[in-house]
Amino acid sequence: MLDVLLYSIFAFASGFAPSLTALFVLRTLFGIAMGGEWGVGASLTMETIPPKSRGLVSGILQCGYPTGFLLASVAYGLFYPTIGWRGMIMLGAVPALLVLYIRRGVPESPVWKPDRSARGNTFAVVKSHWRLALYSVVLMTAFNFFSHGTQDLYPTFLRVQMKFDP
Repeated sequence: MLDVLLYSIFAFASGFAPSLTALFVLRTLFGIAMGGEWGVGASLTMETIPPKSRGLVSGILQCGYPTGFLLASVAYGLFYPTIGWRGMIMLGAVPALLVLYIRRGVPESPVWKPDRSARGNTFAVVKSHWRLALYSVVLMTAFNFFSHGTQDLYPTFLRVQMKFDP
């Protein structure tokens, strides 16, 4: 729930960015929070799906990208002429309303619930395996750059001059 609230807040705040640098910083924070939600949501989904169906459900989860692109295109066609690019970015705050549903309708992970007290201190584990943790962070960062470098339109975005009006 915290991830959903954070990325919604950063999405909304991005609409008030006074400069391109501020927009990049806010969108970076948005991406970090969104990435946190992706991992938690995918894990919760996979824990509750029978093992024989996990491949299919994982494929459906991956369809979130093109589905999101489609929904963004529809929202652009409907709203951009009236709310502009700042309003379009602020629409990213709408998922914050999902927190109400998550809080009331999504039970705690069955894998997490029963054995919560037996878990060790996360920081102690990372500290004792710091080399592996550092390697994992660098490796996943590289994977992320490979994935998003081919999907996102940053080169196009950088060529477009955005007007930051007060």
